[in-house]
Amino acid sequence: MPAAVNITETDLRTALRGFLLSVVGDLYEVVKGQDNRVAMPEGRFITMTGLNNDELNKPYSTWQDSGQPTGGLELTNQAKKWICQLDVYGEDAGSTASTIFTLARSGYAVRWFAELTKDKGFSVIPLYADQPHQTTMINGEKQYEERWTLDLHLQFNLVISTPMEFAAELYVKPASVDATFPPE
Repeated sequence: MPAAVNITETDLRTALRGFLLSVVGDLYEVVKGQDNRVAMPEGRFITMTGLNNDELNKPYSTWQDSGQPTGGLELTNQAKKWICQLDVYGEDAGSTASTIFTLARSGYAVRWFAELTKDKGFSVIPLYADQPHQTTMINGEKQYEERWTLDLHLQFNLVISTPMEFAAELYVKPASVDATFPPE
């Protein structure tokens, strides 16, 4: 059985996209950044680009014994910080980025992510956001596009499950080492 993880980057992006849509509604399209062979959307949109996946603690293990001869699981746990760059494009991008920044650092975001993930087997916790800053770009038509960028820092608790054998009973037969393996 291969190792199984409780949360993927797709899960993180899906959760973050839901949060962003709760903030901006249908005024913006929210998409994954760095997709090949996909044109940039028209009008207002937000791209999400994962930057880092930093550890917040060293991994530690817990175990689940199934009580069956087939064995159980070793659960390797680690708190991680996912940093996602948000690029907000279009009219009012600056004020939208500022709204996202403010709400990402509020009780609203904590409650929103807690409610979203309560039955999913993982949790996402907003830690903080970096101040938005203007990163205007020049498009293919050599026109300036309004773009504001901020980094959002989210915590998730990774659990990796791997198979592990357990023993319900052990039989020990003592043996004299010197008799079994005489010294030379």
